[in-house]
Amino acid sequence: MLHFAVAEVVPRLARTTDEIDMALHALDGGYVPAGPSGSPLRGLVNVLPTGRNFYSVDPRAVPSRLAWETGQGLAESLVERYVTETGEHPRSVGLSVWGTSAMRTSGDDVAQVLALLGVRPVWDEASRRVTTLEPIPLGELGRPRIDVTVRISGFFRDAFPHVVTMLDDAVTLAAGL
Repeated sequence: MLHFAVAEVVPRLARTTDEIDMALHALDGGYVPAGPSGSPLRGLVNVLPTGRNFYSVDPRAVPSRLAWETGQGLAESLVERYVTETGEHPRSVGLSVWGTSAMRTSGDDVAQVLALLGVRPVWDEASRRVTTLEPIPLGELGRPRIDVTVRISGFFRDAFPHVVTMLDDAVTLAAGL
């Protein structure tokens, strides 16, 4: 980890001053190279250095593996709290999913929906894209599957049509179990 930090993270952080240089260069009519957007605190070191003409996430890579871990934690925390307050598992939950949040976190909220349904994404190792969904066995899940009503923003609908289809597939998969 230290080698990675020294070889990758520190040099990228040292170039964050590129942001001012590139902004001035753009104002002068110059070309600003492209780079991915996101949060370096979410494990996205490739978004550094800042100061590039950023593009969004690959919608077919939503949720990312890190977002899946985070979404699972969010789902279990929600369920735990509900069980503590009521003594039983929730039968249904309503969640809002936002496009800007999905871009910033690579799909934490999408992963939370999947986790509540008891459905997990399967990724292609090379592309990091979600290729399919699979049910989490109830013994592994440790609780009943929870119905989720998802309210999506218009921007989410437009930016992530593939993810909207994936959520529909997840609901269909869970409902058929």
